[in-house]
Amino acid sequence: MIGRLLAPYKAIAHSRALLLTFICLVISGVSISGYMVTLPIYASQVIGARPAEVGAYFATISLTAIPITLVVGKYSDRLASRRFLLTVVSIWVGLGFAVISLTGTFLQLLCVGLAFVSFQHIVNGQMLALAREICVLSGKEATSLLANLRSGYSLGYVLGPVVLGAAIAVVDIHAVFIGFGVLYTVPIVVSMALIGGGRRATTAATAHRSAPRLDRPLRLYLLGGGLALVLSMPIIKTAYLGLFVVDELNRPMNQMVLVFSVSPALELILMPLCALAAAQWGSRTVVLWGCVAAVASLAGTWLAEELWQIVAIQALDALVLASVVAVGVGLVQEMASNALGYATSVFQVSRISGHLIGSSAAGLVAGAVGLRCSFGVAAIWVASGAILVWASTRSPVAARQDATVKA
Repeated sequence: MIGRLLAPYKAIAHSRALLLTFICLVISGVSISGYMVTLPIYASQVIGARPAEVGAYFATISLTAIPITLVVGKYSDRLASRRFLLTVVSIWVGLGFAVISLTGTFLQLLCVGLAFVSFQHIVNGQMLALAREICVLSGKEATSLLANLRSGYSLGYVLGPVVLGAAIAVVDIHAVFIGFGVLYTVPIVVSMALIGGGRRATTAATAHRSAPRLDRPLRLYLLGGGLALVLSMPIIKTAYLGLFVVDELNRPMNQMVLVFSVSPALELILMPLCALAAAQWGSRTVVLWGCVAAVASLAGTWLAEELWQIVAIQALDALVLASVVAVGVGLVQEMASNALGYATSVFQVSRISGHLIGSSAAGLVAGAVGLRCSFGVAAIWVASGAILVWASTRSPVAARQDATVKA
């Protein structure tokens, strides 16, 4: 069992291209996580922005990122190599992180975010699209390897606040942004230059689709919409679970540390398990179980009366991220294998949309029916998303893919 879990990581370690991609995803997770934690502090303490303005900043960047990610993703499938695109965009985003340190007003901060940071979702999507092409060309099983590669980003995201804590103890907050910009850019630029045969590999993978056409666009978009509803669950839990523990369960704030520490640790354990399950039973099956876990997590939180119940439910949250996020990108790519860049961009947009739905709709519902009931209402729309995922992937092609994997 341990050998089967470690096998994908061994395959990654033995492939220079995949290993470099994994390292880039880890460092990208560190940089993005550090940026997400640092920016509200910078906006509040340095430029005097109000909390509402910070929320408006993140919402505006997310909305802007949706069309940018889709357009660039569609364009990427016409390129001979994704490496050049990844190099340019990583430099652009890293420069944006550094320029943030020069802003002195909220308007300047917002303009920098719109011009630079709104492109950051392109990088992860293109790296995963490139990784799948490398897997296909080398004869490796792509879906499980992608899930394990995606665990690198999650690992980096967990490490981000740790790196930030060490950095902020040594340098001021302006230098932290510059440091994250350098940390984000340099590994990607160097890795894209070191991936031997990358241009030839991606040229071979993309030569037959200089003008790619989606075979089943409606199913792809329905799948993206369903995933967006399901992926609103993690942001709902992140935004409102702490308040639920304090206000509804009457627990002290220091006990929130216990609650929020369970899911990230379990997520890193469950990701290779979900990758193994995807190789055994198919990515569709794993993602659907993750959708069920998302509904159960919200319903369980709605009914919870004790802190231990909330802590136990965090295992479901970890399963959602390990399955729907890590394996889900492979499922979306399978739906449009002739347009990997665009398909991966659709998945990235689903994640962005999930964040917007979770942060806005859940707040409105909580204001109308109360915090506890808002988790129950959210479970309904997440269940609707799960049905969309099931229906959009329930096709003869998907059925044959799962049957082939099982055989």
